[in-house]
Amino acid sequence: MGALDARIGSETDPIGRWVGMSRQVVVLEVNEVPIRVLREVSQSGRTPALERLLAQSYVGQTEIREQLSEEPYPSQTWASLNYGVPYSEHGVWWYNDPKPEGHNLYWEQAARAGLSVGAVGTLHAEQIALRNDLPSIKFLVPDCFAGSDVTIPSHLEGLQHLNRSLVKRGSRTADLTIGRSDLANIASLRHAGLRPSTLASATRLVANVATGRASKERLRAGQFLLFGDLFMSLASDADADLSIYFTNHVAAAMHRYWYAMFPSDFDQVFYEESWVEKHRDEIPYALELLDRFIARLLDWCDSSDRALVLVSSMGQHASPILDTSRTHEAVVVDPMAFLRAIGAAKGASVSAAMHPQLTVTYESDLTADSGEKAMQALADTVAGGAVDRSGRTITLTAMIVGISGMVDLVGDRSDGSQAGLELRAVNDHSSGRHSPFGSLIVYNGGQEWPVGEAAPIDVMDYAPGVLQLLGVDQHAGSTAR
Repeated sequence: MGALDARIGSETDPIGRWVGMSRQVVVLEVNEVPIRVLREVSQSGRTPALERLLAQSYVGQTEIREQLSEEPYPSQTWASLNYGVPYSEHGVWWYNDPKPEGHNLYWEQAARAGLSVGAVGTLHAEQIALRNDLPSIKFLVPDCFAGSDVTIPSHLEGLQHLNRSLVKRGSRTADLTIGRSDLANIASLRHAGLRPSTLASATRLVANVATGRASKERLRAGQFLLFGDLFMSLASDADADLSIYFTNHVAAAMHRYWYAMFPSDFDQVFYEESWVEKHRDEIPYALELLDRFIARLLDWCDSSDRALVLVSSMGQHASPILDTSRTHEAVVVDPMAFLRAIGAAKGASVSAAMHPQLTVTYESDLTADSGEKAMQALADTVAGGAVDRSGRTITLTAMIVGISGMVDLVGDRSDGSQAGLELRAVNDHSSGRHSPFGSLIVYNGGQEWPVGEAAPIDVMDYAPGVLQLLGVDQHAGSTAR
């Protein structure tokens, strides 16, 4: 393990202190949340469970130490953290990039070693669910960017369909629309652990948004509420050795409203005070919801002698390049119409991606070459345009500020709808930007344990560290597929 060997068992390593204890672990993957934000909100008195967690745990950070050509990206950093190898080896940058041969996610290694495992929402899990060849995996609901609804066990597929469809409809702006199939799947959650109190909270949230009393973007937190209950029900029933839950709802709030919470981080005024006043509570609100979930996890850990690990593969900080001049942008709402308009549709199938990215997989090298050429021609005409290729999978980044260039492709200067575009107002401008430092908090579940500050660890030391915490040889079951 190299550098990790020297730190195992040291006073400053929060994972290594437990080596050899071989215990059950629950992991809360909180995307992009830095320690600073957790501390700031915990001091407000509104998040008692978070305050307790910080006071009774070893508290440290993850750090991205590998050299990257651009700022870190969540699907890339979570791959580095959960595979335990650098980007140069795993090659996963975008959510649906091909997954590496010869490397397994650490929790897959644990399952191959015979430990029982369950996960909801953790990234890059779809291929493991598709194979479904590990009896030790008791439940698995892949991330919302997965290309299919496949789950373990299969009766959860309707819920995964709901998960994916909510994200697809809320790419740039959260969508309030609820269809019949959504209602049916939400109803089925009642049989999969959804508590009446959670349903009531989600209903109030939707009502507040519909009446204008709450920001539309809070709807993203509703997804966390629903699937948090699903995770707790599955995890408690399975009593797995390792249980993992992933959430992005705090990151979504930070990206949009960092300026509202930390205006002094910026060297000039970007938003009026009325905007700050309206949105200053968005990040704390997201963390209040997280706090309720943490309270449930702490109770579970205390009653079952589990360890709780809260981890983020990277963080956010104030954007050094904030630009609030954009008032509208074009969002791709019909990907195939868009690909046809730019001449990149032949042999294409669209995978899930996060706006402003569009990920496309082609049926052959020839069609991929043609698609890449067409996408590059577009990328060269828009600010920040970029094309990334991994085999036959290509990801286009296209932040289209105005749509005049796009409608030229279809000869319609009115709205670009023939090119699969929809013009939407921009009310926030990503004032929170990715940073290399995430969070790592380790709570020992009721046992006596020294608390305090821990030194940052390289994200690639996390996977072997947790495997040791579980009592698993990191090489067990890690042979190439």
